[in-house]
Amino acid sequence: MSNVSDFDDLYGSKYFSAPDLHGETWLRRIGKVALVELKEKDGSTKRKYLVYFDGVEKALVLNKTNAQKLAAA
Repeated sequence: MSNVSDFDDLYGSKYFSAPDLHGETWLRRIGKVALVELKEKDGSTKRKYLVYFDGVEKALVLNKTNAQKLAAA
């Protein structure tokens, strides 16, 4: 396996991540934001926001910094 992008192309992810950009800069309209319970690596769950963009199948999981920036905007 040569890089993370190759791994994602083979196995994919149901959430949007940096390799999905393929080095491009995107400008997308937010379709909706949802608060969901996501499972952590240790088996616990944590509430996080998912952002769905118009015309994009995958949702973006917001970290705390991105959620605060979006709320401020």
